[in-house]
Amino acid sequence: MKRLRDLFASVLVLAGLVIAPPDAWQALSPALQARSVQPISPAAIHTATVFVISFPGFGTPRDDIDALTAELIGLFKRGSMYHGYNDPWTEPYLAYEVYGGLVVEDPVLPLVLPNGMADYSNIYERYDLCPLIASGEVDEVWIWIAGGNGIDLAHFGEWVTTGPGWPGGFWPTPQMVNAPDCGQIVTTMAFNYEREVDVALESFVHRLEGFSMTYFPCDFYTHTWPWTGAPAVCTGLVSDRYGYVARPFAGNNDVGGCGDAHHPPNILDDREYIYDDLTVVQSTCRDWGQDGSAQVSSVNCTAWQCTHWGYHVWWMQNLPGYANTNRDRNGDLHPNWWAWIFGPCYDFNGSGDVGIGDVQAVASHWGMVATYPGWNPHLDLDQDRDVDVFDIATVAAEWAQRCPN
Repeated sequence: MKRLRDLFASVLVLAGLVIAPPDAWQALSPALQARSVQPISPAAIHTATVFVISFPGFGTPRDDIDALTAELIGLFKRGSMYHGYNDPWTEPYLAYEVYGGLVVEDPVLPLVLPNGMADYSNIYERYDLCPLIASGEVDEVWIWIAGGNGIDLAHFGEWVTTGPGWPGGFWPTPQMVNAPDCGQIVTTMAFNYEREVDVALESFVHRLEGFSMTYFPCDFYTHTWPWTGAPAVCTGLVSDRYGYVARPFAGNNDVGGCGDAHHPPNILDDREYIYDDLTVVQSTCRDWGQDGSAQVSSVNCTAWQCTHWGYHVWWMQNLPGYANTNRDRNGDLHPNWWAWIFGPCYDFNGSGDVGIGDVQAVASHWGMVATYPGWNPHLDLDQDRDVDVFDIATVAAEWAQRCPN
């Protein structure tokens, strides 16, 4: 009984759901101590409810699914601590709680569509998820599976987002999957329970990349290398020096940003998945900004303990988060990017909700086009390179929406 109680306590600590006394924290293995949140962790700004399903018919999980879920929740919480590597008392933005308190285990394999992808619509129908999402009881869906074959074992996308206003455009494309529109922007994550949790973290970072490419493309992309293909709205705005995913090369005077999921900022070529390289480079990631004031510092893999999981947590902790100090191209503070992963949040003045100040912020740029000095792409909500009545009406329609910055 004591062993079971200790295991349960460890799961709660890993998830960041309880404050652990020092002796309980020390009882965890060094590896689990390193990967989870600190023994005393402030409450998160935003708590999301996730419906978690496991399909054991795909393979043999490397660990108990509830324990894997708890570990992942703890790592996501840690990743949402803005510059949390500097201060373990940093307030995390995001915490997850599991709907019903437990992972649902489904012995019936998901249906397979003719293209080999999972029948997401059928999974949503099995668990009546759309009413739960529409009512606000569920914010997200996680599915634990293993590798599929597209025949009797369906393929899943790492992350699939649907809902009103979500543009799509990422793999898997809306044409490949049939996840339903439940009236809210919602993401379905798929995690491989045969792989280490590091891989699940990477999937989450890919999701953050996708949302950043959607809502903050002019800040995220680079101009010529390594990330090209920014949308037309970013013409003249993307930069090899100031793009978030920038890496050092001659085109930016060998000063990079933060890299991306497959390439830490000290990887100077196209090699992927190298998280233990000791090469030292110059980067603004710890103070990333776009107005030229960001401090340049030396960085190599020791910043993230030279581990796969450590890099993804470090990368997330450098995104403009809650109470960030990142400056945009006009010298203004960036919004909290984390607040956008459940859909747009138009709190431009940082008050915590959408109100008259945010409507006025957009209205004060009425008539501006992308070529004007002081252009702010964050206020061009339909990304048509001008600020017009549509943009103002879009903000007004979200009046009183909560959005902690």
